[in-house]
Amino acid sequence: MQSSYTAEKKRKLQEVLTIEYMSPEESVYEPDNSDEESIPKLEKLVRHKFEWRSDELDREFQSLDRKADRARSQRAKRMMVPREEGDIIPGTLHSYPKNTPAWALAGVLRERTII
Repeated sequence: MQSSYTAEKKRKLQEVLTIEYMSPEESVYEPDNSDEESIPKLEKLVRHKFEWRSDELDREFQSLDRKADRARSQRAKRMMVPREEGDIIPGTLHSYPKNTPAWALAGVLRERTII
């Protein structure tokens, strides 16, 4: 499969494709159905956002998610648990990874790193 990304864009994205930049996900299970022996069924995953992440970084991650979705087989797509966007995690504005590139930071933080 050929990539539509330029070498520069690939280099830029590789800087942020580490676990420190990924959004935490919360598992949401279907309501309990009073059968004590049944295993709760995973209903969806809720992806929460960090306050420090820029809109550009969010867009790039969403684009990568869409590319991954298109590359999945039909069987894999049927097995996927639905995902939805959750709230921003409060208090995470200053907890970004060390050496985060300026473009990946929210505007207020980007201005501080450039000065």
